[in-house]
Amino acid sequence: MATSEFLTYKYFTANSLRLDTDSCLLYSDIQRHVICLIPALIFFFACHFINETKSSWRK
Repeated sequence: MATSEFLTYKYFTANSLRLDTDSCLLYSDIQRHVICLIPALIFFFACHFINETKSSWRK
């Protein structure tokens, strides 16, 4: 997450904050990745939490 933000920062500064089509496309691509990651993270934490509660019930 932090690496992608750093890459976009480097990309924008390299283009001296010029909002050309490339940077807009890059930004929308990262937004798309974040939007896809959020449900995946929720699913992962939900599964992790369920596994933790199951293991605590066994004891």
